[in-house]
Amino acid sequence: LESAFRQFWPGGHPTSLIHVTGTNGKGSVIYYLEQGLRSTGPVGAWNGPHLFDYRERFHINSQPVPSAEVVDIYRQKILPLQDRLGAEHPGHSLSFAEIGILISLHLFDRHRVKWGMMEVGAGGRYTPLMGLEMTACVLTNVGSDHTKTLGSEMWQRALEKAGIARQGVPFFTAARGDSLF
Repeated sequence: LESAFRQFWPGGHPTSLIHVTGTNGKGSVIYYLEQGLRSTGPVGAWNGPHLFDYRERFHINSQPVPSAEVVDIYRQKILPLQDRLGAEHPGHSLSFAEIGILISLHLFDRHRVKWGMMEVGAGGRYTPLMGLEMTACVLTNVGSDHTKTLGSEMWQRALEKAGIARQGVPFFTAARGDSLF
C-alpha cells in the first residue's frame, strides 16, 4: 500500500487522517468526529463492514458516495495499478482492504476533504492503514472480539488494537480497566 500511496500522492495526502480502532463504537466515534469536524471543511470516512452495498463504506460529509463515483475511481485509478502490479510481480495484487483504502483516499482528494476518518476492520497494528501518516489515533475500547486472530487474553487484544499508536501522534482512548494493561 505504501508504494501505491507514494505513486498517487508523492508529496503526501492532503487530507488529515484519523485512525480509529476498537471492539465496539468505531462507527459512532467516526460519525461524531465527522459532525464535530464539519465546521472546518469537508469531511470523509472509510468504515465497514457494508451490509447491502459496497459504497456504504465511503462517506463524504456523512453521506454515502454515489456508486458511479466509486466505480469511476476503481476503473480509472485502482484497476490500472492492479494491472501494473500483476505485470511487475505476477501473483501479487492489492488486498480488499487496500483497495478500499485507496478508493477512499481518492474520494477524499476529489472532494478536497479536510479530515478523513479511517476504520480498522480487526486489530490494528498490522492493518494496511499503518502505512499512512495519521494526524490522530483513537481506540474506542477492547472487548472479546476476534479471539482466534487477536488472542484469547484481554491484554493480547489490547496490544493489537493499541498498536495503531504512533510516536508523536495524539492517541485517544475510552478503554478502561484490564484493557489498558
